Amino acid sequence: MKFICEGDRVIMMNSMVYAMKVLQGGMAGEAEKVGLLSKEDVDRMLAEMRAEEIE
Repeated sequence: MKFICEGDRVIMMNSMVYAMKVLQGGMAGEAEKVGLLSKEDVDRMLAEMRAEEIE
């Protein structure tokens, strides 16, 4: 269990949930920086990566 202090509040949170929230916060905006603006962009990137693995 993770204890988070925010001002006058203390939040008890599962450690895995906390780690995911920290990761999501750190990754916010990164997809846009590399040009992934839509689901189609992500699908295209994954198809390219899979094609490279086959080669």
